Formats: sequence, structure tokens, C-alpha cells
Amino acid sequence: MDMPTVLKKRRKPIIWGCVAAAFAAVLILLHIGSTAVSVNTQTVHLPRLAPADDGLRVMLVSDTHFHGGDAGRAAALAEMVNREDPDLILLLGDFINGSPDPRGSLSMEELTRFVKRLRARCGIFAVTGNHELWYGRDKVVSALRDGGVEVLFNRGVTIGTPSGRKLQLVGISDFTTQAPPEKFPEVDPKLPLLVMMHDPKGALFVPEGLDCFIVAGHTHGGEIRMIPGGSDRTSLRLLMVRIKAKLGQIPDYQRPYALFDRWFTEYRGRKMFITSGVGMSRLRMRLFCPPEIVLLKLRSVPVKNDYVIPEEL
Repeated sequence: MDMPTVLKKRRKPIIWGCVAAAFAAVLILLHIGSTAVSVNTQTVHLPRLAPADDGLRVMLVSDTHFHGGDAGRAAALAEMVNREDPDLILLLGDFINGSPDPRGSLSMEELTRFVKRLRARCGIFAVTGNHELWYGRDKVVSALRDGGVEVLFNRGVTIGTPSGRKLQLVGISDFTTQAPPEKFPEVDPKLPLLVMMHDPKGALFVPEGLDCFIVAGHTHGGEIRMIPGGSDRTSLRLLMVRIKAKLGQIPDYQRPYALFDRWFTEYRGRKMFITSGVGMSRLRMRLFCPPEIVLLKLRSVPVKNDYVIPEEL
């Protein structure tokens, strides 16, 4: 056998070894991107916030989608939240997997243990999401309340801040799986107002012109984005929605269909922050869209944020 032939035979295993190593590296990166939760710290102006409350720390935790074996993950997440020393914790729904078999979700006892571990000076409040319907919303609400969480269904509360001032908080029911509010809860126009919801479509229930700030989850930031840090045009989820629209597969009753993505968003004059959330649902994978908890630092003075206006189909 001549030398060139020998070299070719030796080269093939090396090439396939490099291909296998590259493939393994991609899988490792996908796994890290799917599971390594980061803290996304943002600053936002809240109208009428007292200067004494400037810098109030509000933690957003959304879409944890805890599965049956996630007790350890839940404990680690609670520890991560507490390290940020929040004044207020807002839980934005989809706590458990919930579909199709409740046995695949975190038990209600473990969910109670999770929220009991959380610490916040001004309290912990929650709304529920669409996955709670599939598991059994009443069971989830009971587990949250057993852990000391106040669950808000189309109602508001006034809470005290560390400075002794007051802050209003309104929770809106899930847009797709709960009855809409008959009317928006009464609020004091002199006090700062945060509105929390699971699905950002619920912003339609917030009166136009109401001076408040909205926080939401549900979208997962698309979970898979085609390039790091890309716009909504790089979201695989929104790409599929656009294709469905072109094929006429979005029914008229769902139109106009707003393409909500993530982070700072202005929807018909309503300003909000949409978190990408912690967990995963269908694909159980993230790419260029890491899971996050969000620390919002509230300011009493104007802050420049780049708001995206979602496309409507």
C-alpha cells in the first residue's frame, strides 16, 4: 500500500472524530443555554414613585414549568432569587408543567416548599398562567397560598414600601384560560401602580392612558433565536406565527394578533416588560435565549429604555 493511501485511511478517523467532538460541543452549549439561569437587571421609571423609594427592587419570576423531578432545581432557584435581596417578588404564572399528565409536574407540596423559601420585604404576589388550567388551577392556587403567597385575580392591593410609602399592585387573570375582568380594579391615581399578568395580551384589559407599568411573561422570548441578541425577527416562534398568518391559519377572532416577544415593549400606548422566563415547555431547549429571572430597579425619575412596538397581524 502506497503512502498516500495510508494517510487517507488515517485521516478519516481523525475527521470523524472532529465531527463528533464538534457535535458534542454543540449539545453541551445547548444544554448550558437551556439550564443556566441568569439575572437580568433592568431599571425602569415608575410614575409617582416617591424619591424615598428610588431603587426599589422588584424580582420577576415567570414560567418556571417545574417538572416532576425539579425539586432540587426549585430550591436552587429560590436561593438565587433571595441572593438578589428583593423588596418585592412577583410570580407571573406557569409554575408547573401541567400538560398533558399532572404526574409529570412538580408536586403541590414541593411548590409550597419553593415559595416558602422566597424572601421579600414587601411581600410575594402571584398570578396564574395557562398551564395551571391543565393541572388544576385551584390546586396550584392553594399550594401558593399555603406558602404565604397572595394570589391576585383581577384585583388590586396596596402595600407598604420600606420607606413607609405606598405602592399599588394589580393582578390580571390569564388572557386565554380565565374570564376577563368585568372592569379594571379601582386604583388611587395619586399612588404608583404596577400591573402584573401572565400573558402580555392581558394589557388590553388595562385602560388606555392609565399611568402604570406592566410586567408579564408567557412568551419565553421564543426559546430559540437564530442569532444571539437578535430582534423579534430572529425568534423561531414568531417566524412560525408569521408563516401561519400567510397560510391563513390565524382565525379572524384572534386578529389583530400581536407578536409579543420579550423585554421592553409598548403595546397600544401601554408600557411593559416581558420576561423570557425560567423554564421550557414543548421543545425543552433554548438557543440564544437563556432562561432568566429579572430584577427591576424602580426609579422615581425618567429612565431611557428602548421600547419595541409589536407587529400586529
